[in-house]
Amino acid sequence: MLRGPGSDYVDLENVLEVYWHVFDVVVQCQELDPLIDVEERKPCPCSNEPMVYILKKGQDHLDDVLCPVGLAALDGCASIRRSFKPKVWQRLERAYLMWNQCDFALDTMFKPIREKLRTIGARADWLSVDIAPKFLLNFAGDRIEKLAHSVMAVTTSCGNQYIVDFTIEQFGYDCGEWLMPEQVYLEQYTTDGCWRLASAEDQDVVAFEERTGDEDREWRELITEFCYALDWAELDGMSPDARIAVVQKLARGAFGLT
Repeated sequence: MLRGPGSDYVDLENVLEVYWHVFDVVVQCQELDPLIDVEERKPCPCSNEPMVYILKKGQDHLDDVLCPVGLAALDGCASIRRSFKPKVWQRLERAYLMWNQCDFALDTMFKPIREKLRTIGARADWLSVDIAPKFLLNFAGDRIEKLAHSVMAVTTSCGNQYIVDFTIEQFGYDCGEWLMPEQVYLEQYTTDGCWRLASAEDQDVVAFEERTGDEDREWRELITEFCYALDWAELDGMSPDARIAVVQKLARGAFGLT
């Protein structure tokens, strides 16, 4: 039988949802390749393969041409979005924002989150899992590949274990599924029920591969510094709704999302 959330779930969620909302603002500030078409590619009925959405890019990114930011990247798909059910299109939008951002999320936020969790007696670990997607995204012409997926495991002071997956929406899941009891996550969201602990070397490799230039490094450092600078003495005294509203406003201001 799958074990549900423990008694410490709410306390943990109150901390982690702050960082989830910070990351939600971050992905809305990211430059993305503009899209002009989305094609639904259904799997063979006899297979266990997921649905794949083939994304057709618009003009290739040029050094002197800015990529659109956030969901503006989908403005070129206005004529085809009507062919999708509204809920499906919303999931596609969220998936595109989160697509291939799992390493980025942990590279920028894992250390400040780990430090904060220590103050409530919890431990954070960086894991790699083989996700079981509801659907996949893929650019037209690219080979469809399933890559290792990075998530965070949290063990509370009571010994309860959870998986934190800030980018789970890229695989067609709902935004409310980013925090799950570990057993539930492994049995329902992975292909094999297993995880692999990322070593310090693995994390260093991710950091090296993710950082491609001075501008990118400054952007990542800004996110990490913002997370470290959160005033938890003030935030802890607020109601959950007030706390999230304050953090969202601060993040939008810090990251230039108007």
